[in-house]
Amino acid sequence: NASVSTCRPMRVKMNGDTLEEIRTTSFSKLLRTLNKHRKGLTQQSLGAFIVKHIKNAEFVAQLTQFLHYDPEAAMKVETTPATPSPEPEPSPQTLTEDAASPNSTSEKTAEKKAPVVAKKKIVTGGTQLEGIVHLLVLMHALDQRELDTARECGLALVTREAYGRYELFPLVAKGHYYLSRVHELIGQLGAERPFYLAAYRTACLRHDEIGQATIMNIVTRSYLLDKQYQHAASFMEHTKFPVSAPSTQRARHLHYLGKLASVQLDYPLAERLLTQALNKAPRNTARGFRTETYKLLCVVQLLRGDIPARQTMKKYGSPLAPYIALARALRSGQLPAFKQAMGDHKSTFAKDGTAILVSRLHQCVIMAGLRRICIAYSALTFPDIAARLHLENPEDAECIVAKAIQTGAINATIDHEGGYMVSQASTDLYGTYEPQEAFHERIVQCTDLRSELVRAMRYKRSHGPSAETDEERKQRLEAEAEIQEAIDEEDLDEGDDGDF
Repeated sequence: NASVSTCRPMRVKMNGDTLEEIRTTSFSKLLRTLNKHRKGLTQQSLGAFIVKHIKNAEFVAQLTQFLHYDPEAAMKVETTPATPSPEPEPSPQTLTEDAASPNSTSEKTAEKKAPVVAKKKIVTGGTQLEGIVHLLVLMHALDQRELDTARECGLALVTREAYGRYELFPLVAKGHYYLSRVHELIGQLGAERPFYLAAYRTACLRHDEIGQATIMNIVTRSYLLDKQYQHAASFMEHTKFPVSAPSTQRARHLHYLGKLASVQLDYPLAERLLTQALNKAPRNTARGFRTETYKLLCVVQLLRGDIPARQTMKKYGSPLAPYIALARALRSGQLPAFKQAMGDHKSTFAKDGTAILVSRLHQCVIMAGLRRICIAYSALTFPDIAARLHLENPEDAECIVAKAIQTGAINATIDHEGGYMVSQASTDLYGTYEPQEAFHERIVQCTDLRSELVRAMRYKRSHGPSAETDEERKQRLEAEAEIQEAIDEEDLDEGDDGDF
């Protein structure tokens, strides 16, 4: 370190900001605004910051090894003097002007004086600073797709004993998140599941709620990616999601619950959970998370017989184009259009993880076409029904009609002797319990939303002197708004490349 101290001070610029801000920013705010320091991060800037400010020599050697940074080589580059350029000789006219202006020397001296800048107080140091820099090294390796290095760095982060303190629990939770992302890119997330289950037990023993929420989502995602839905349901039943978990982790949890409920044919519950996940997600950011959640919600609504709003689907742009084609096929009840959409976008549905649910829409399209036939015709033979539904086997038409009558999809009767279907007059929808059930479902959604908002509200003190003035309150609200904007940009936008 003595050789490093001879090097001139280095202030590394990084996307308009500086790494020096890390030391003058509170630890909790750093964790929330980590994406700001992540953007534009370079190997040289991060390596120079580590060598300059981290005092633990063994830890510095470990981080620079992960970063592939050579401090001695960088010091030689920094301390190499630049070749001075020859100054032009002053002309006689310039010398005469300088001699004629007596105040020129004092003006030049005043211009050379640098403005005095007040030094900011260092609030983050020691183990907290080491943890933040360790996490930045992990994120840099992940961004550079150095997956082996990122895996080693992540394992060193989540298993380091110095990070076992209460105030560093959020740091370790972020380390688990990025490590799981590395394992997923390598294709070893399912194989590393015992490691995360052990980490979950440790988090429960430490009462680390943010760690519990993060690792629960990691384990659930590993089960869903491996299509082990029964194991995922069992894990959900035997664990409890923390009440005080961050809203981003809760949004992911609701997304996974909704996907699991849709696979288990509980479409009303799946629709409610996915809607709550969209409400929990940030409005102006986290577009990747919102898009993937809305894709799943569209399929669930189609399976329930509902057509999603066209304007909402178009708002998400081209990623929803395959699902718009499915909605058109279901609306028209045209089986050829559905098969064409399935064939054209088969790879897209497999990538989105909705291929299993989309395959179930085959029967829904047939039922939609059968309802249109019942409205248009008072009686129709089974061969004609099979021709209009584009069924390969006309004998299947009678079975399909019987099933539709049994489930209440259509109001008709079957004449087995004549071999035709007789449509009955449609009943008044408002004379059934369907409007009441739909109204009750909306009331439940509104009351659940109100309960969540009440739990998230902050109340003023009902007695005693006020703890802050109006000016302090205004400053606090501005700081909280800035932090919340940074949270929205980071936490769920991290999932735009595949994580939720």
